[in-house]
Amino acid sequence: MDKAELILYGVATYLAIKSLVTLMSEHRQSYKKKLAEELKASAAAAPPTPAPVQSRPGAASQPIAAAKTTAKTPTPEAKPQAVAKT
Repeated sequence: MDKAELILYGVATYLAIKSLVTLMSEHRQSYKKKLAEELKASAAAAPPTPAPVQSRPGAASQPIAAAKTTAKTPTPEAKPQAVAKT
């Protein structure tokens, strides 16, 4: 490969990368505009959300009830059960 071909390939590579970067930035800008429009439309169409529980007066002073579990801890003399393989 002589020097002229190497320069030609270098310039072609530079132009290809420059074109790709330009296309990607244009796509990103148009995508952000489209996404912003969709978010505005969905926010306008969405019903208003109720206030969170903690924002009500006195909510922080009320204790939160723990969830009841149905799992039982095994006794020390319990034997492991065999699991069927499928």
